[in-house]
Amino acid sequence: MARSEHFRRTALRPAMVVVGTVLGSLVCLANMYFGLQVGALNTMSPATALLAFAIFRSTSRWLPFAFTPTENVIVQTIASSIAGMPVAASLTNAIPAFEFLRRPDEGGSRHFSVAELMAWSLGVSFFGTVFAAPFRRYFLLQEKLRFPGGYATGVLVGILHRSR
Repeated sequence: MARSEHFRRTALRPAMVVVGTVLGSLVCLANMYFGLQVGALNTMSPATALLAFAIFRSTSRWLPFAFTPTENVIVQTIASSIAGMPVAASLTNAIPAFEFLRRPDEGGSRHFSVAELMAWSLGVSFFGTVFAAPFRRYFLLQEKLRFPGGYATGVLVGILHRSR
């Protein structure tokens, strides 16, 4: 089957969205804690790809579709995008800094409402995506550089779905 034909036949199924959302939410919670403690983040792409594979393979007899590498990548992408939200929305960096600067000994008296903080988070998430697009075009498409985490996850998905 041609690659483009396979992509046309692949549909975004509710089960894939649910599993990706649950896995991503768990990693997101861990990233919130880890990000506030250490200031770092891990989207755990290989781990979510492996867990998605285990979940769908263990339930394959009840599924009306075959779980292919494309579906695995879709679930992993959903999970990784949710997992990255603490940093993308400034929940582990700028917003805690704003709250820290509110302390009287820092001379801060500005209080940000929940709506203002949500607007900030949505704004930096949107502009981060907009500003990242030219970098993707240059580094991945023109220079043909491999993103290490994505490459490693792709290799793992390929190994998991290899015919036995």
